[in-house]
Amino acid sequence: MLEDERRRDAIRAAKLYYLDDHNQSWIAGELGVSRATVSRLLQYAREQGLVEIHIKDPLKDEVTLAEKLRDRYHLAAVKIVATGQATGEEKGALVGQAAAS
Repeated sequence: MLEDERRRDAIRAAKLYYLDDHNQSWIAGELGVSRATVSRLLQYAREQGLVEIHIKDPLKDEVTLAEKLRDRYHLAAVKIVATGQATGEEKGALVGQAAAS
């Protein structure tokens, strides 16, 4: 029964922290526990697989793409230029600057 309560509190703390974006001090007041307890509940939630954190690293994709291009075309070096929301002219300027460097 005690484990069920801990699990329930961990889920509630995780929802307040990760979904509702409240800080640990606020959650502590809401749950009537210390901030340290909230920290332990969040750690417990991660350890029990109740919370999974995924990081999307766009730089990793660029490195992978550069490696694939280098290997496929036997290139000495590859430079990936991030153009994001740039317009056509801006993209050309960014690529030109990268090529010049």
